[in-house]
Amino acid sequence: MKSIKTKEISIEEVDQIDLFICSSGYEERSTYLASKLMSRTRDSVKVSCSFSSDRNHKQRIQNDRVFTKLGFESFDGNGDDDYFMERLLNSLIEKYFREREKITILIDYSSMTRLWYASLLRCLYFHKFPIEIRSLFSYSMAKYQPPSQVVTHNIHVNPIQGYSEFSIPDKPTALIIGMGYERERAFGLTEYFDAEPFLFYNDNYSETQFVRDVEELNKELINAIPPDKIYKYNINNLEYLENTLYRLCSSLNAKYRVIIAPCGPKPFTLISLLVSLRLNNVDVWRISAGNSRNQIRRIANGELIIYDVAMS
Repeated sequence: MKSIKTKEISIEEVDQIDLFICSSGYEERSTYLASKLMSRTRDSVKVSCSFSSDRNHKQRIQNDRVFTKLGFESFDGNGDDDYFMERLLNSLIEKYFREREKITILIDYSSMTRLWYASLLRCLYFHKFPIEIRSLFSYSMAKYQPPSQVVTHNIHVNPIQGYSEFSIPDKPTALIIGMGYERERAFGLTEYFDAEPFLFYNDNYSETQFVRDVEELNKELINAIPPDKIYKYNINNLEYLENTLYRLCSSLNAKYRVIIAPCGPKPFTLISLLVSLRLNNVDVWRISAGNSRNQIRRIANGELIIYDVAMS
């Protein structure tokens, strides 16, 4: 098994980008990082992964135009495909980097599905590549948009491939819920899993209305859980979040089967996946409305969260 070392860095600390992977869908922020780094990625291998379900969406069409203009090669994929990104990454390394000893991959997961960036992380962790790979996961923060009034129901409630134990559990379940911005997405999960619940949510966001909305949308869940089982974190300090989540999972591991249900935001999901790779008996589940999800525009506010993930 590989060891994992992580740290948060700024975009100014990224001195080389050999492979740049983005995604194109209905969010306007999909092209933000690619446009920002246009002058620094002229010699990079650049790919945009487009959702086959959004081919006719107006913003998706515009995003594709921008990526093409910036020199990205486009690949269509199913957002529910566990192995789409894994197949793509293997093929890109085989095609472009066979003769290299070391490369840096920048992954903009801002508009990716959980399965897509989970697949990339899983591939980097488990696959034995013949070269050394430095992976940088970048997330573009969004400007405030009010939450949708439309309630969508969970279609997918299942473990993410590569981040779960498939043995029959012989312990009670501890459920760690990462609360998000979707109305009622997390509500009812404690009953579904018959579990002892713990809550995580970001209470320090430059767009402060986001925090107020998350608390309002999830107030029934917050009020139902003892304060000592509610963890608030700063989304701009992922190292602290990772350490906190790791310590909690470690302390629960002896007595419980631990399930993390990340309902948002995406950086919390990334941290959950990393903790699952580092610890046995910690599962990460996908809680999603699938294609019936609310398509919120999501415009980048200019802030980036970049996590340097080193595996050896």
